[in-house]
Amino acid sequence: MTLCTPRIPPPSRHQLTFDVFFVCFYMTVAFALLSTWLYDISYAFSPAKALLVSASDTTPVPPQDRSAGTEASPRSEEDVRKQAEEASRAQDAFLREERVLIRRGELQLEFSTFYSMDTQDRLIPVPGGNSLLVKSKNREVSVNLLGRYGLINNLELIAEIPLLVYTEQTTELQIGGLEQTLDATGVGDLSGSLRYQLWRESTSIPDIIVELNGQFATGDDLRWFGDEVSLGTGAWEMGGGITFVKTLDPVVFFGRLEYTHRFGDLGDVFALSLGTGFSLNDRVSFNMQVLGAFVDRSEVDRSEVDEATLSDNSTLEIISMQFAVTILMSKRLFVEPVVNFGLSNDATDVVVGVNMPFQL
Repeated sequence: MTLCTPRIPPPSRHQLTFDVFFVCFYMTVAFALLSTWLYDISYAFSPAKALLVSASDTTPVPPQDRSAGTEASPRSEEDVRKQAEEASRAQDAFLREERVLIRRGELQLEFSTFYSMDTQDRLIPVPGGNSLLVKSKNREVSVNLLGRYGLINNLELIAEIPLLVYTEQTTELQIGGLEQTLDATGVGDLSGSLRYQLWRESTSIPDIIVELNGQFATGDDLRWFGDEVSLGTGAWEMGGGITFVKTLDPVVFFGRLEYTHRFGDLGDVFALSLGTGFSLNDRVSFNMQVLGAFVDRSEVDRSEVDEATLSDNSTLEIISMQFAVTILMSKRLFVEPVVNFGLSNDATDVVVGVNMPFQL
């Protein structure tokens, strides 16, 4: 008798996409638990805990001794001021992209993972004066690590590296039902920036923060495997921006203007964002913002298509709405779920993910 082993079909590309997403999600949860555990251990053996325990065991000073000049509380006014300042900084954690919250010598690491999906319908001119409808669907999963370091007070250095990027592009032609799927995995484009708090908020003037940023086209060079799908923009970038933050207690309003020059064939980017946020309590904050970007014409479009097609298709108007909730999990760890919805045809349809800043 001949035994036939049933054939197990290979996993589909969509299954692989969600497998990568769930792996990134579990990595994020594991990082949160590990960070909290390490902090609890370090705090348990730190001198600060011993000091707090000894302070809590201090015998209250009798009323008659207080009149003689004995200090009424083991905590000094300086300790109270520092604690109040730390609490304020914790509540402002959702503004870490707008304000400069890192002091000199401080280091903050931020681990994040995101999943995005976008669909596009494009008309491509073909010989004979006709057009061909092309439907494309793009999926991307990314795991990122960002670091913030305080060079001096009011000046921070930021560096970000996409540790893992999986991108998948599916293209379907209207005629014949032809479909092609390409994917790639690797490290994305490295980026960095310098942010300086030029002015602290006063009664009539908001916080003013200026920044200088750059991006390095390392995505295609650090590709692990996959087809010729870009893992980044494919261009070196340099730009700058200015941010305004105004507090109308208990609500904070912020806005940013940014310009980015992209070297090579890609067009420059003009970006604008407006948002607001507020603290629900001493552990949870909520913020939302509208993000907009205008991408200029590229040199490739100017040389390869006619002016009519160029005026219609070569520029991009990207508008989206983003919501986030920042949750204080421990004294040093925050967890921030984020969701972003595209409001224009050129914007990504949906982005979901989580940020986890951890103060070292």
